Amino acid sequence: MLGIVTLHDFLITPDGQTQMHPQQEMLPVSSIMTTQVLTTQEDQAIADLVQPLSDGGLHHLPVLNHQAQLVGMLTQSDLIAALYRAGLKYAGAGKSH
Repeated sequence: MLGIVTLHDFLITPDGQTQMHPQQEMLPVSSIMTTQVLTTQEDQAIADLVQPLSDGGLHHLPVLNHQAQLVGMLTQSDLIAALYRAGLKYAGAGKSH
């Protein structure tokens, strides 16, 4: 993975201002992309991703396989849904039938 382009990359100009660059539509993607990309592995434990996707300020994490190929994108919403489902499963396991 060479980089990622996020909404933040579109809104921050080279001098740190929060407005679109007047000629931004003509710039190559490589000129605005973030190259220091935090990624996760496809077999990473969900609990390990809570910190970067909450306190870490990230909204999404590219998911790589063991050959360093992009296989997906994990979002904050995906994480919340997975934790919610796990909580329901855990709560249901404690109920007697």
